[in-house]
Amino acid sequence: MPDICIFFSEPDENKVTALSSGLENLGWDVWWSKDIRSKSWSPEIEKNIIKSKCVIPIWNSHACREDSITRSEAHKAWDLKKPMVTLVSENVTPPIPFNAKNIVANIELWDCNSDSEPFTTIVESVEDILGLAPTKWEGTRNEEINLFGKILKLPCFVKSLSSHETQLDPEAGLAALKIHPNTDALLISAYDLYQSSLSKDENHKYILNDLEELNKRGVMILLDSGNYESSRKNDLTWTEEKFNTVLSSAPFTCAFCFDDLNPNPDTKTNIDNIISRIKGEFEDILIPIIHAPIENNVRQHEKLPELFKEYASRMQPQFIAVPERELGEGIQLKSETVSKIRQSLNSLGRYQPIHILGTGNPLTILILSAAGADLFDGLEWCRTVADRDTGFLFHHQQFDLFERQSVEWASCDIVRQAMLNKNVRLNLKMAVHNLDFFVEWMVELQDDIKSNKVGNMIHKRMDFQTKGFKVTMETLFPGLF
Repeated sequence: MPDICIFFSEPDENKVTALSSGLENLGWDVWWSKDIRSKSWSPEIEKNIIKSKCVIPIWNSHACREDSITRSEAHKAWDLKKPMVTLVSENVTPPIPFNAKNIVANIELWDCNSDSEPFTTIVESVEDILGLAPTKWEGTRNEEINLFGKILKLPCFVKSLSSHETQLDPEAGLAALKIHPNTDALLISAYDLYQSSLSKDENHKYILNDLEELNKRGVMILLDSGNYESSRKNDLTWTEEKFNTVLSSAPFTCAFCFDDLNPNPDTKTNIDNIISRIKGEFEDILIPIIHAPIENNVRQHEKLPELFKEYASRMQPQFIAVPERELGEGIQLKSETVSKIRQSLNSLGRYQPIHILGTGNPLTILILSAAGADLFDGLEWCRTVADRDTGFLFHHQQFDLFERQSVEWASCDIVRQAMLNKNVRLNLKMAVHNLDFFVEWMVELQDDIKSNKVGNMIHKRMDFQTKGFKVTMETLFPGLF
């Protein structure tokens, strides 16, 4: 998967060669026309534009022509809303809609030296989109992640939708997510989408329309493998083939691979199996899930750091996922496991984001974020009610005890109006209340991690709960308090 695609026209090939080499030396994967391997060059160009995270069009008099390939490539990238770093190699004005005011640099007089201008300016612009160049990494955490042009602040809570053990079915959950203007990411099950496609009512069409609407709003839509729902419902008919039919028909940003819930205990064999499940037609949008092997009916969580490092050393996925329940028993052991996974990944010399599956408890998100995790998904937002003051969760039937919080503390008028509207069902109000709470919770967490003050957030929220809590937290996270 290329980080960057470069589009150009003659006679800029020498400059593109130097630009590509310089960017690759900084650790980015760069694609341009020299990498075309097939005679069917047009589909290959389109495929790499779709896969890329950023594009660099270079405009000269040839590129500006109505029938130029560069212009076609740039329009394709524009339609896909790919972030652009616009360059010119002559005194030209890029064609509409590629506005001249967005030109980053003129490379006409560039000497092709990566130590001189305008190369450094180009790098800074690329870093604004993709984050710090991999070879520049100094051990710091990523503050955001770019998923096919959709930028998510980290840590990020992905709101899960499911037909299993929730107070809102996927259709009602989507209604809540559409109401809140700050919805940034959601997860929906391929199993549920497949089942709704079999129904004879209009639900499936409504769900797809809602997903498409959220997708156009810039919401990151993560598709789950469906194995959670199928296993909980003991449905042995769910297969990878059915999963693939959903991949071919539903709107989404990226998807978890069809995972093996009982992997081989050998590390290399385990990782080989995951890679084989990702290879193929959908490999560019599939995210790996790593499961700890089972021995004597117990998940071997201590093997997870080695498994993560093995996968990340061979592949460079957008992020790697693991179920929270496989991290060990109790929040202390889970935190230690995440911390060891983070240390293992950091030894690779670049930042590799970690996703924890099935984690929607605000306090657990807080603690595992401090340990080094970056993304989380869970159903708690649509099956319990959050106390906006403490972050504690309560039974959904107790929502009316906390409804006033969202009337008085709402982040926007839409939330306040939903709380005051007597025609809005209580469960939908609860979900909107929780969504608004999570917006504030995650912003506070993001800010505290950025300033290395997450220990203060832990202390403020939880220290009064048990006498031994602070001692435990100081042991897990030395230096945070």
